Amino acid sequence: MKLIRSISLVLLCIAFVPSLAFGDPLTYLAEGNSVTITDCETSAKGALVIPSSYNGKPVISIGSYAFNSCSSLTSVTIPDSVTSIARFAFGYCSSLTSVTIPDSVTSIGQDAFWDCSNLMSVKIPDSVTSIENMTFRNCSNLTSVIIGNKVTSIGRWAFKDCLNLTNITIPDSVTQIGSRAFSGCINLKSITFLGNAPSSFGSDVFKNLPIGATITVTAGATGFGETYGGLTVQILKKKLVIKSFNNHATPFSLTFESQSDSTYKIEASHDLKKWGEIGEVQGTGSSVKFIERRKAMFPQQYYRVKLVE
Repeated sequence: MKLIRSISLVLLCIAFVPSLAFGDPLTYLAEGNSVTITDCETSAKGALVIPSSYNGKPVISIGSYAFNSCSSLTSVTIPDSVTSIARFAFGYCSSLTSVTIPDSVTSIGQDAFWDCSNLMSVKIPDSVTSIENMTFRNCSNLTSVIIGNKVTSIGRWAFKDCLNLTNITIPDSVTQIGSRAFSGCINLKSITFLGNAPSSFGSDVFKNLPIGATITVTAGATGFGETYGGLTVQILKKKLVIKSFNNHATPFSLTFESQSDSTYKIEASHDLKKWGEIGEVQGTGSSVKFIERRKAMFPQQYYRVKLVE
């Protein structure tokens, strides 16, 4: 029985392979036909590129606490073979300023980037559907966050105390935001929702934001009142798009996309300095056409459309 136990131990050690002998600070766990990174020497520093394979097998996951407290790493590039990042994988990487997350990643565990105090930007790919609890908590220098348009939920305390985050855009796919998700973001002044209000909205989501912080929503969005989550709500001004125009002298016409219950002024000028109103159009929520049948007053005349505030 002792012999059998010894053989089993040797086999386990072969599957769990540190690679320091080759100057690689990573430890790999081979299971079947795939590999998980389970550890990194805390002495690792500078930029690190995670390999896409090890001994001919794809690296598909970054394990729990794998890079925890690697305080001298400044950047990490994750290969497109990786599909999951486990909880606390990069916790307390205090010098990490950037991380590249490929579209292959479908899950990022809770606390994954907890207290990465110098992380400045992150792009969450469209392949990820959930930002888990406390994923980016205490990332105090985070200034830029791009949330993929397949994310449906943002967990509790997900971005709590991201002190330098000034704006965030919530895609229309998000239906759930957990308690205190953005609490303590003391410079977060602008939150934009591209869809309707989430059907599940936790408590104190926007607690301790700066005075004057606002929420901007698209025209026609539902579930928002004059305030939401304790913040003032304003309507996003839709960019006016000219779809077509007829540049003949008479009649001049143009077609543009309009917002319902809105009024537009059509103005003309010969020098781009002095403008005069030549007509008015009521918005319908779809394309509208303006026709000017009068002859132009000047040999060269310019036109513009203005939304009446």
